[in-house]
Amino acid sequence: MFTKKLKCIWFITSYMPLYILLIIYNLDIKPIEGKIFFTSFQMAWKENAIFNWILLFLCAFSIIVLLFICLLKSNTVIKCTSEQVENCCPDVLNYFITYLFPILTMDIKNTSSVICNVLIFMIIGMFYLQSEQLHWNPTLIFMGINIFEINGKVVLTRKNRDNLVHCIANNNQIWVHEICPGIYIEKEQKLRK
Repeated sequence: MFTKKLKCIWFITSYMPLYILLIIYNLDIKPIEGKIFFTSFQMAWKENAIFNWILLFLCAFSIIVLLFICLLKSNTVIKCTSEQVENCCPDVLNYFITYLFPILTMDIKNTSSVICNVLIFMIIGMFYLQSEQLHWNPTLIFMGINIFEINGKVVLTRKNRDNLVHCIANNNQIWVHEICPGIYIEKEQKLRK
């Protein structure tokens, strides 16, 4: 059960850039006397305040989760060779298509549009969780994290392919922390006392 909750949390973080885009897209900022003031922004925010606060909460939640993951210490080793490293970042770019639909179709003043988009997110979420595609997380790319597959395991790392291959070639292993079953984030070697 914990794994399913973790996967749902991971899914929520994958849409963090979309939350920001939806807030910006739905802010109807009207100039006052031909100029945009802070008051213009406040009035636009208040028009859809509940929607904006929900998305802002999801952004903050996502940031906290991602910071927590970045602070984890290594707890296991993946033994491998440099030839086993495969880049998964191009696959993540396919996930961006799911960003386009809500931006192009969501009208937050139309209840049926909002309900339809929420249902679409739920369907995408079910696919995301059932197909074990948790590494399809565009937020990671914005954070400078690369995604590789090594021996059937998904490894998230700040290293580019050349640096990762060099590191593996020297040690035949990398230190990681398991986020979810089969998904790891590379960490520095845990120091033993």
